[in-house]
Amino acid sequence: LGLVELNGAVLGRVKPDLLEDRDFVLSALRRNPSAFEHAPSRFQSDCQLALDVVAHNVAILQHLPRHILDDTSFILRAVELDARAFESAPWDLRCHREVVAQVAERRAAALEHADASLRADRAFMLDLVQKNSACLEFCSEELRGCRDFNLAAVRANSLAVRHVKSDLWNDRKFVLDALQVDSGVLGFAQEELRADRSFVLSAVEKRGSALKHASEELQADRSVVAAAIEDDPSALAWADDELRADSELVLIAVKQNGLALQHASRKLSGETELVLQ
Repeated sequence: LGLVELNGAVLGRVKPDLLEDRDFVLSALRRNPSAFEHAPSRFQSDCQLALDVVAHNVAILQHLPRHILDDTSFILRAVELDARAFESAPWDLRCHREVVAQVAERRAAALEHADASLRADRAFMLDLVQKNSACLEFCSEELRGCRDFNLAAVRANSLAVRHVKSDLWNDRKFVLDALQVDSGVLGFAQEELRADRSFVLSAVEKRGSALKHASEELQADRSVVAAAIEDDPSALAWADDELRADSELVLIAVKQNGLALQHASRKLSGETELVLQ
């Protein structure tokens, strides 16, 4: 096996009994995929053997015959093992919308090897993101940087926020619009934005629970906290300790939802007036 690793042709000169041993041939091909052409013919048409090699060394695909690579089911199984496998698929498969869609659903990273025109197709990519949020990372550069497309992606699949291009997390309009989908998106915004009083005030007015991701300084800002609990009384949980002991603010929250009392300071949680609210 050590010699095969150095020179794949050595496989063709080993003892016949070893060449009939599937495990031996498998080990040899994992060490040196170029040895494939020297393997017995019955192994050269063994798709499962090829997949067993792919799991350890995707380079084997470069040595497989075209009839195996033309098999869509084989390519899909190979991609499940290693996203890079799609690079070795025939070009007609990498241009085929249905095949690319199936591949992307399994391994988003495989899109890197799909036809560029498909990765630039807004409707097609949006459909892929809906099924697999990670696909957002592999669309064309134009779509990657497009505010409207990324917003549509987040609306289609809230998990896509994890894959939005970093530049957009410094875009005020994008973050505020994305907040309508999930208050947690403020946590992805640049630190500078999360510490910007005017911006955060606008954010918590839209989604009070976004206070959770504001800077500590703004979680201690009475006006910001007041705006947050006006929208969502449970936002009191993310206010500074001193403000959670502010009876006026706590009363505003409790009047909207009595359960907000659980987020108040222990100093206030037992006060009769608040409890009666």
